[in-house]
Amino acid sequence: MKLSIWNTFLFCLCFYRFTIYIVSSESCLTPKAQPGNCIHIDLCPHLRKLAYSRTISLQDRQLLTSSTCGDRKVCCKVSPLSGPSPPSGSSTISTTTEASTTTKATAQGRTQIKVTLPNETICGINYVDNRIYGGSETGISQFRWAVALEYNIDTSRKVNCGGSLINTRYIITAAHCVWNIKPEQMILRLGEWDLNQDPDCDEDYECNEAVRFANVEQIIMHPSYNRSKIHDIALLRMQSALPANYTNHIIPVCLPKTKELLRNSFSNYNVTIVGWGFTEAVKRSSRKMSTNLVTTDLRSCQNDLKPILKNTILSESHICAKGAEKKIRDACQGDSGGPLMANMNGYWYLVGIVSFGPPCGRTQLPGVYTRVTSYMDWIKKNLFD
Repeated sequence: MKLSIWNTFLFCLCFYRFTIYIVSSESCLTPKAQPGNCIHIDLCPHLRKLAYSRTISLQDRQLLTSSTCGDRKVCCKVSPLSGPSPPSGSSTISTTTEASTTTKATAQGRTQIKVTLPNETICGINYVDNRIYGGSETGISQFRWAVALEYNIDTSRKVNCGGSLINTRYIITAAHCVWNIKPEQMILRLGEWDLNQDPDCDEDYECNEAVRFANVEQIIMHPSYNRSKIHDIALLRMQSALPANYTNHIIPVCLPKTKELLRNSFSNYNVTIVGWGFTEAVKRSSRKMSTNLVTTDLRSCQNDLKPILKNTILSESHICAKGAEKKIRDACQGDSGGPLMANMNGYWYLVGIVSFGPPCGRTQLPGVYTRVTSYMDWIKKNLFD
């Protein structure tokens, strides 16, 4: 999978070390000789926004390069962005990002407190360092909201679906991943990268903290889901909540909450999917994989998929995506329920959930995803502490 210009730069930024204008390990001078702090790029708002832009001008690239002051660090002239520290730092994040409301609600006969979704001070931040067909291995610290869904059925334990962490208590996935499944038959693997390691370590000896295994307390399927390829969405409530400020290797993805994002059709967008499913190289990937796609309009998607859709009519609750430049890239068996994400202003937003499509790896036809913006009211209505 080819890296875009900004990915190439960030890869270099993460692994190419050199020092410029360093005064001390904490203080530095910016390229314009202004006092600054040498901090992780994810904590410096204006440089972070440049680095994660879809395109970077030569001038901006030079600014980013000359601002580098260490491994994954830049000389930042403003106060750091409230958010996560690098993996080598402390084990928790200092900024509270979720607030419980005072409104009481009842779920399954219990009185509980509704909770909100996290904001962009922490959600959707991605450090830069195949069943995803045509994909590539992610960095050990990338896409830290991706969750592997493990099933314990008939003494067999397998990861067969994916999901996305959306706050300290809830995972979002596809309804077909939990159809006829009991909560006690599932284990959620958070902060996972390599299914065969714990803790995870890569070839550069960078390691994550131990994987967090969470039990499922409640499965909340969309009430209108009936295996008909619509309303393919579900929430998984964990028995125990994560720390209020999450951890270095587990944070949530952002959900599209603003009016602007809710009205966005996300047609012709560059998007990314993540999962542990089948690849073209091996039957199943033990490591988290990702691949880049582009979304298509529903009308052309309906026509393209006519042979497999049969009587299913795609609606605004669906979103379609396929490989760009006539390349075969797709989600595969084992990726169901995982995230379809769009990067906007440096933050990753969950715009779709892997649902269904043609046999993967054999065609350039698009896959179909559950459109998250169509279910935001339902999602928020079902979040309780």
